[in-house]
Amino acid sequence: MLDALSEDRTGDAARLLASPTHEVDGFGEVDDPPIKGVEGDSFDHPRLWLCWNTHEWRTDYPPPPGFDGPEQGEWDEAGYWRSPTHDEHAALVAAGIAEDSTVTLEQDEADRAAFFAGLAAERA
Repeated sequence: MLDALSEDRTGDAARLLASPTHEVDGFGEVDDPPIKGVEGDSFDHPRLWLCWNTHEWRTDYPPPPGFDGPEQGEWDEAGYWRSPTHDEHAALVAAGIAEDSTVTLEQDEADRAAFFAGLAAERA
Protein backbone atom coordinates (compact mmCIF):
# COMPACT_ATOMS: atom_id res chain seq x y z
CA MET A 1 0.00 0.00 0.00
CA LEU A 2 2.84 2.36 0.79
CA ASP A 3 4.29 1.79 -2.66
CA ALA A 4 0.91 2.59 -4.21
CA LEU A 5 0.65 5.80 -2.21
CA SER A 6 4.22 6.90 -2.87
CA GLU A 7 3.76 6.30 -6.60
CA ASP A 8 0.45 8.23 -6.57
CA ARG A 9 -1.55 5.10 -7.48
CA THR A 10 -4.54 6.18 -5.42
CA GLY A 11 -6.87 3.65 -7.05
CA ASP A 12 -4.61 0.77 -6.00
CA ALA A 13 -4.31 2.22 -2.49
CA ALA A 14 -8.10 2.53 -2.20
CA ARG A 15 -8.57 -1.10 -3.27
CA LEU A 16 -6.05 -2.23 -0.67
CA LEU A 17 -7.90 -0.32 2.04
CA ALA A 18 -11.32 -1.68 1.03
CA SER A 19 -13.00 -4.29 3.20
CA PRO A 20 -11.56 -7.74 2.41
CA THR A 21 -14.90 -9.54 2.27
CA HIS A 22 -17.05 -10.88 -0.53
CA GLU A 23 -20.22 -12.86 -0.94
CA VAL A 24 -20.03 -16.53 -1.84
CA ASP A 25 -23.19 -18.07 -3.30
CA GLY A 26 -25.23 -19.44 -0.43
CA PHE A 27 -22.50 -18.91 2.16
CA GLY A 28 -22.64 -15.20 3.04
CA GLU A 29 -19.42 -13.26 3.52
CA VAL A 30 -15.99 -14.83 3.74
CA ASP A 31 -12.84 -13.08 4.90
CA ASP A 32 -10.79 -12.95 1.72
CA PRO A 33 -11.47 -11.66 -1.78
CA PRO A 34 -11.01 -13.80 -4.88
CA ILE A 35 -7.59 -13.28 -6.44
CA LYS A 36 -7.41 -11.39 -9.72
CA GLY A 37 -4.51 -11.07 -12.11
CA VAL A 38 -2.39 -13.96 -10.87
CA GLU A 39 0.89 -13.93 -12.79
CA GLY A 40 -0.57 -11.80 -15.57
CA ASP A 41 -3.68 -13.93 -16.02
CA SER A 42 -7.20 -13.01 -15.05
CA PHE A 43 -8.28 -15.42 -12.34
CA ASP A 44 -11.50 -14.75 -10.50
CA HIS A 45 -13.36 -17.63 -8.90
CA PRO A 46 -15.67 -17.01 -5.95
CA ARG A 47 -14.98 -20.41 -4.38
CA LEU A 48 -11.17 -20.29 -4.55
CA TRP A 49 -9.07 -17.36 -3.40
CA LEU A 50 -5.65 -16.31 -2.18
CA CYS A 51 -5.74 -15.14 1.43
CA TRP A 52 -4.67 -11.49 1.34
CA ASN A 53 -2.56 -11.57 4.51
CA THR A 54 -1.06 -15.10 4.53
CA HIS A 55 -0.87 -15.66 0.77
CA GLU A 56 -2.31 -19.15 1.24
CA TRP A 57 -4.89 -20.57 -1.13
CA ARG A 58 -8.33 -21.25 0.33
CA THR A 59 -11.56 -22.75 -0.94
CA ASP A 60 -15.06 -23.28 0.36
CA TYR A 61 -15.61 -26.46 -1.64
CA PRO A 62 -16.55 -29.43 0.54
CA PRO A 63 -13.54 -31.30 1.91
CA PRO A 64 -12.76 -34.67 0.38
CA PRO A 65 -13.09 -37.78 2.56
CA GLY A 66 -10.27 -37.97 5.11
CA PHE A 67 -9.27 -34.31 4.72
CA ASP A 68 -6.97 -33.30 7.57
CA GLY A 69 -5.64 -29.91 6.43
CA PRO A 70 -6.32 -26.45 7.82
CA GLU A 71 -9.97 -25.42 7.78
CA GLN A 72 -12.32 -23.09 9.59
CA GLY A 73 -15.86 -23.95 10.54
CA GLU A 74 -18.08 -26.65 9.11
CA TRP A 75 -18.63 -27.00 5.37
CA ASP A 76 -22.37 -26.27 5.54
CA GLU A 77 -21.91 -23.10 7.63
CA ALA A 78 -21.36 -19.52 6.47
CA GLY A 79 -17.70 -18.50 6.46
CA TYR A 80 -16.32 -22.01 6.02
CA TRP A 81 -12.95 -22.34 4.30
CA ARG A 82 -10.21 -24.91 3.96
CA SER A 83 -6.83 -25.18 2.34
CA PRO A 84 -6.62 -27.07 -0.95
CA THR A 85 -5.44 -30.66 -0.87
CA HIS A 86 -2.04 -31.51 -2.32
CA ASP A 87 -3.70 -32.64 -5.58
CA GLU A 88 -5.83 -29.48 -5.79
CA HIS A 89 -2.76 -27.30 -5.24
CA ALA A 90 -0.86 -29.29 -7.87
CA ALA A 91 -3.70 -28.57 -10.32
CA LEU A 92 -3.43 -24.83 -9.55
CA VAL A 93 0.32 -24.99 -10.16
CA ALA A 94 -0.14 -26.93 -13.42
CA ALA A 95 -2.66 -24.31 -14.60
CA GLY A 96 -0.17 -21.51 -13.86
CA ILE A 97 -2.42 -20.00 -11.19
CA ALA A 98 -0.33 -20.83 -8.11
CA GLU A 99 3.39 -21.10 -7.54
CA ASP A 100 4.98 -24.40 -6.60
CA SER A 101 5.86 -23.98 -2.93
CA THR A 102 7.22 -27.47 -2.42
CA VAL A 103 10.35 -27.49 -0.28
CA THR A 104 12.59 -30.55 -0.31
CA LEU A 105 14.27 -31.87 2.80
CA GLU A 106 17.64 -31.01 1.26
CA GLN A 107 16.59 -27.38 0.67
CA ASP A 108 15.22 -27.05 4.18
CA GLU A 109 18.36 -28.55 5.73
CA ALA A 110 20.54 -26.19 3.68
CA ASP A 111 18.44 -23.21 4.83
CA ARG A 112 18.77 -24.35 8.46
CA ALA A 113 22.54 -24.76 8.16
CA ALA A 114 22.94 -21.34 6.53
CA PHE A 115 20.78 -19.65 9.16
CA PHE A 116 22.71 -21.07 12.13
CA ALA A 117 26.07 -20.53 10.43
CA GLY A 118 25.07 -16.89 9.95
CA LEU A 119 24.25 -16.59 13.65
CA ALA A 120 27.66 -18.00 14.59
CA ALA A 121 29.40 -15.64 12.16
CA GLU A 122 27.64 -12.61 13.71
CA ARG A 123 29.04 -13.52 17.14
CA ALA A 124 32.61 -13.99 15.90
